[in-house]
Amino acid sequence: MTESIRMRNMMLRSQAESFLGISFIVDAFRINWKSTGLVPLSFFQRNGLWMSAIGRKSLDTWVPDYLIFGGEREASAKAARIISEVTDEFASMGVKTPAPVAVIPSGENPYPGKFPAIIIQHGYSGIAYQDSGSAAMSTVLDGIKRLPLIPMPLYSPEMPDFMKALLITRNLALKPPVEFQKLLAGSVEFAYSRSSGFSHDVIRRDLQSFIAGLLKSRTLVKRGNFVYYSQDSDEFRRKFARNFMEYSAKISRRTIFDFVPEA
Repeated sequence: MTESIRMRNMMLRSQAESFLGISFIVDAFRINWKSTGLVPLSFFQRNGLWMSAIGRKSLDTWVPDYLIFGGEREASAKAARIISEVTDEFASMGVKTPAPVAVIPSGENPYPGKFPAIIIQHGYSGIAYQDSGSAAMSTVLDGIKRLPLIPMPLYSPEMPDFMKALLITRNLALKPPVEFQKLLAGSVEFAYSRSSGFSHDVIRRDLQSFIAGLLKSRTLVKRGNFVYYSQDSDEFRRKFARNFMEYSAKISRRTIFDFVPEA
């Protein structure tokens, strides 16, 4: 594996851990809304941080109690500024300012004294609360009894490409070969069930284009009407880093200067 592919592979591993972490927690709130009284109100990305407003919703109003956030380690240094900007936006809309809570895939809270944190236990077998900064959140987490069996990405058109590939393959749990039309139709319905505010048509156009790219790059292989791919997570990630990311880099080049070889 060349150095560039190795770096891409490491980036994808970090990306998967971070994005699946916040997806897992938001999904837990979605499943346990009856016991907690809280539902995910939105799911969006801001400057490298993925966020979800968790709160109470009725027919005529919504109250964001918490702003759950998680992102790449590179974004952690600027997290406080980004969170401040987003909470200011909530205040400008005349709604309650949500209390920020970080989602950490593993290890220690990188924001001691700044934000309380939800820590994902090893293997996504459960959730643990670290940092005594929010007794209210600790009480809320005690009400979460049911957890997603398998961590699956939540859908957004802005989600990382690798996460979109995992969503399409149901985190590689969808056993190939899969009939192409069933893969597309099933992915659209699955993404729709795991999204907020996106229509079937928007999701279909997005995933149809994305699957076409996976096939052109031979990250997925089509034989006849069926699609094949490796179910081994390490092999699938390496192939994505080698094939799809190189394909994406090539089609994104627009001027002659983009084709100057790297030193």
